[in-house]
Amino acid sequence: MPPTTRTRKRKDTGPGWTAPGEKDTLVGFIDYLRNAIMDKVAGVPEPEFETWTELTQPARRPPGRGALPPSQRWVLVHMIEEIGRHAGHADIIRERIDGSTGR
Repeated sequence: MPPTTRTRKRKDTGPGWTAPGEKDTLVGFIDYLRNAIMDKVAGVPEPEFETWTELTQPARRPPGRGALPPSQRWVLVHMIEEIGRHAGHADIIRERIDGSTGR
């Protein structure tokens, strides 16, 4: 069995101390996060998105589905409904954890 070579992952250096003031420290930390994200995504191509301008057109479907594809309007309404449902579930879980309601 050939020997395996392990490459060590480069560890993040972490944010440095930026200033004695709370605001300056927060601004420095946000700058650190922004730079860390930019470093991690360097060289990653931008995603290509499809633009929907006519919502009555059929939406694309994965191959192998026998039924007619739904309209783009139906897909958008369905996604809004799903996001609202999951946000409600997350709110219920948060209320169970911390005991406070969203009022």
